[in-house]
Amino acid sequence: MSPLPEFAFAVNRNPALAVGLPIILGIAGNYVTSEIRAKRTGQAPKAVCPPHPAFSYIWMAASGLTGYAAHLTVRAFDAAPTPQTTEDASNALLLYYAQLGLQLLWEPLFVGQNQKQAALANSVALLGTAVTMAVKMSDLVVAPMNTNWFTVPYCAWIAYTTFLNARVVLAEQ
Repeated sequence: MSPLPEFAFAVNRNPALAVGLPIILGIAGNYVTSEIRAKRTGQAPKAVCPPHPAFSYIWMAASGLTGYAAHLTVRAFDAAPTPQTTEDASNALLLYYAQLGLQLLWEPLFVGQNQKQAALANSVALLGTAVTMAVKMSDLVVAPMNTNWFTVPYCAWIAYTTFLNARVVLAEQ
């Protein structure tokens, strides 16, 4: 029995929903964060932007990639030949949702509330969860391709943003 509700699997059975869900949640989170920061700083929401315009697009692309990896994971779950494979796929999907939640928390912490150290702790937890998710997903046999094509770029991006977050924290001390 999976610890996740059926909805968590159903949304990822459709590849468009699986890719679109993290992207839409990221865009919504960006909007909310810009409003929080605008209230905190007194700047108009339009003045709030990432350090480089490419950041938003890279986040969206990386999130979409993990969404497709989640789709492949649900395919492995549905086609699982053994109860152990079913459990492994379910655990991988649980980690997917955990890292998605951590990802959605990072921007409000770092940008919205200006809590750089808390954002760094979140980013380290996100990186660990994402790498564990990638390993669990890569152990699943999924046709037509391995999930590593989708999770490794995401993990590399998270590692890079964690490094940047750490540099900001160190520079402020």
